[in-house]
Amino acid sequence: MTADSFKMPSAGSILDGYKLLSEIASGSCGTVFQAENIISGEIVALKIFPEQGDLAERELQAVRLFRKIEHPNLIRVHHVGKNGPMLFYTMDWCESSLEQRKVTPDELLVFARKLTGALAELHQHGLIHRDIKPANLLFRNGEIVLGDIGLITRQENATFAGSPGFMVPGQSTPDGYSDCYALAKSLYCALSHQAPDRFPYYDGTLSPTASLLMSAILAVCADKPEIRTADNLLNFLNEPAANRNKKRGYFSRLLVACLALILLAGAGTFLLMKMKTPKSTKITGTASIPQEAQPSQPKPQPQKQTPPRDLPKRKPEKEIKESGEILALRGWNEQNRQLIPQLVSPVQRCEMEFEIEFNNRKIDLLQRSHRREISDHEFFLENCRLASLWHTVKQLLRSGIDAEKLDLDYGKLKTKLEIKDPELFRQWQLADRKWQVHKLDCVKELLRRTRETGRDAADILREMAEKDAAVRFFGIEQEKYLGKYDKVRFSGRQNAKQECDEAIAKYLRCRNAFLQAMNKE
Repeated sequence: MTADSFKMPSAGSILDGYKLLSEIASGSCGTVFQAENIISGEIVALKIFPEQGDLAERELQAVRLFRKIEHPNLIRVHHVGKNGPMLFYTMDWCESSLEQRKVTPDELLVFARKLTGALAELHQHGLIHRDIKPANLLFRNGEIVLGDIGLITRQENATFAGSPGFMVPGQSTPDGYSDCYALAKSLYCALSHQAPDRFPYYDGTLSPTASLLMSAILAVCADKPEIRTADNLLNFLNEPAANRNKKRGYFSRLLVACLALILLAGAGTFLLMKMKTPKSTKITGTASIPQEAQPSQPKPQPQKQTPPRDLPKRKPEKEIKESGEILALRGWNEQNRQLIPQLVSPVQRCEMEFEIEFNNRKIDLLQRSHRREISDHEFFLENCRLASLWHTVKQLLRSGIDAEKLDLDYGKLKTKLEIKDPELFRQWQLADRKWQVHKLDCVKELLRRTRETGRDAADILREMAEKDAAVRFFGIEQEKYLGKYDKVRFSGRQNAKQECDEAIAKYLRCRNAFLQAMNKE
């Protein structure tokens, strides 16, 4: 039987003592099912693929190589089998992936250390993964594991493979660094809740843990990476904070030492000159000349030495080290400027212009930090204000009727969110059309006031909402309840469904009250 005539079994089928419960994923490399061992009752992930073809040989080779390695954070392969034209193997059943979970920076740091250790173990055996991404970082009974082993190969035999956004730009042959890069970008996505192509944007709170993770990610993904191996990445993540602070202050201490040497050298020169100066008041012999009769010598006037003005200032080491981040932001700005003329929607143009201004503010903050014009605490506070600005403006720009279409869950919500009253629905559409124009003015006002006052964007928005009912509903209340629904539905809590229903019910009451008030006006 050829690969073309191969027929994949369906859910409910029995395969060598395993009952296929449901299909989990499918692609060119085969299909993965949730399956149950009929005898033991154990739940596993079971991957099926046709026996013939290059893909089958590659998959089998990956399984053979991978099964020799043991690590608590690598997924385990239990059984490999053949049934007619089908090959299959079973793995640990994993309940979710990092792509599906929202984790705190502290949790992510723990996961990052474990995954980096698993990757280092893989590399020590001469293997590379080639497809690390959040969807392949899985949770097995709450423990993070590196999964999807279908593209694992020996490094010397590696060919181009991977997922867009997680591959090293310009690199055609994958290696160990490719895996480190993909893992770092996966950590960035989990930390920032952004897509990989948004790197290096980060609009969360810059806590010490988040700062450590972002430092590691930038060290791996920079134009000139400082970290290229899993071992070095693991050492960086495990390094005590005191040691990192010592390294950070190395150049400051070096500068202090140089200044001390200059002062010592200056003091030595002064003493030497003083020793060579003749003492004019002491005369040897039988007679002495009165002091007033001695010819007066003019005192030498110290000459002012002006430092040369043409010498360029030496760049601080931190500016050289982090210039890749600034260049990335400037490059993104240039791409945005080229895209603006092609955009038809005023909202999209506003969003692009905001991102350019936001990047410029970020660049200015980074440059002031590099030049040591602000302290670490001031940098932290200003970065928090920038994060608040990003979140507040993005919240405003996505508000309106479209904000109700929440990802893939909109199909389930649609019946709840539909307005059955024709007149009320007409009012809803009218309110949305007015808001689409009004919110652009709100964004401009928000940017102006944050620029002039340096205050937090969320505080300014609340002040604007006190005088404007549309800002209060679309800018704050809509995000409050729909945002809560979006966060709760992935929380995994036992009462998540009840909390989701409550959030939607409050939103509907709030929306109806806003529309009725508008109708009266």
